[in-house]
Amino acid sequence: MSEQLAHITFISAGAGSGKTYRLTEELERALVQDGIPAAGVIGTTFTVKAASELQDRVRERLITRGYPRLAEQMSQALLGTVHSVCERLLKRFAFELGLSPQLNVVAMEDGNLLFNQALDDVLDATTVRTMNATAARLGLDDWQKTVKKLADAARSNDIAPQALPAMGKQSAHDLLAFFPAPQTEALTTTLIDAVRAALDDIDTAVDTTKGTADYLQRLRRAIYQLRRFPNEWSLWIGLSKAKATKKSEPVAASVREAAGAFSAHPRFHDDIRTFIEGIYAIAAGTLARFGTIKAERGLIDFNDMEQLALKALDD
Repeated sequence: MSEQLAHITFISAGAGSGKTYRLTEELERALVQDGIPAAGVIGTTFTVKAASELQDRVRERLITRGYPRLAEQMSQALLGTVHSVCERLLKRFAFELGLSPQLNVVAMEDGNLLFNQALDDVLDATTVRTMNATAARLGLDDWQKTVKKLADAARSNDIAPQALPAMGKQSAHDLLAFFPAPQTEALTTTLIDAVRAALDDIDTAVDTTKGTADYLQRLRRAIYQLRRFPNEWSLWIGLSKAKATKKSEPVAASVREAAGAFSAHPRFHDDIRTFIEGIYAIAAGTLARFGTIKAERGLIDFNDMEQLALKALDD
């Protein structure tokens, strides 16, 4: 399907639906009927194979239709993968962009190593301990991977590192708005009391089921963990869902109600805020340091190429 917008035609199609054929038609029309020079054509694809296929099909079509000279001039067109096209544009306009014409493009694997180096440079022991502990209480794995994902998203959307800390505060605020307003630390005492009462009230002489026996064992582990500080929130969430068998269910219900209040616990809110704001702040510092490391070594990566090419096309 195509959609006309001013002087731009957008063509969208799924795999195998004939988009290469349609693009070949469009390029022939532009070159033959509209008089667009081959050197004025820019085409990007996701793979080298697709770019080569498009170039070959256009040349073949032009030769078949009796335009061998135009087919020969197709070598002047800028066709290739997104990154190869960006690289060629940046080399062509290097001086206008304040770049060296000898671009040193770092491979993706090496770029990841440099990013990890930047991350190590900005992290201190206190931050690492805080993030490790907070992530553990929230049941989140590998928070450093989350930093990388956020940093990649920020770069893809051309968001400056210095804008991230404020975005982190807003993100935490927006997420916490979905939870009940924080209450008091007394919620912990309430849950401990409910668990203790359940342990006292459930009579194993009356309720001899395995389900209740397992539930009691869970409560015994929970009372020990709840008296330690701080607790993992998975403990509260688990108790908010755990059930005894039918005879002891009324007692278990009071434990579920007390544990279900975790979403209003002030420490739960603090952990969410600490984690989100921490991720954004660390990503901001890492991106700034990452940029410095690349500049010191005269390197750019694929994301840099895309952003620089977009800025070049704006001018």
